[in-house]
Amino acid sequence: MSRSDEGSTNIETLDRQVAEHAARHRHHPIVRVLGWVSEVADQPQLAAVCGFTALIGVVRGNRRLAATGALMLAAHGLATLTKGAIKRRINRTRPRVAMEEGRYEMGPGKS
Repeated sequence: MSRSDEGSTNIETLDRQVAEHAARHRHHPIVRVLGWVSEVADQPQLAAVCGFTALIGVVRGNRRLAATGALMLAAHGLATLTKGAIKRRINRTRPRVAMEEGRYEMGPGKS
């Protein structure tokens, strides 16, 4: 096994361990509330928050707030592009599927 294969195996093992640990707590009330709150960070919602921040800055004539909203929107766009690039390079089973169906796959991206 080459050094890079060994690294991939370690990352994959860690990924599985984290998913299994998190899955044991998925029904806890705090985790459920945090999951609901985290929906704000989904792409459309977060883009709306960023855009609204910039808009409020423009409407109020607050250049600093408008610039902050624009930077937030730019950072969100960059993060979304980066995530997309990573997801195209790596396919892996979603943690929920791994726990519910008992299967886990990780490999080069094909989508």
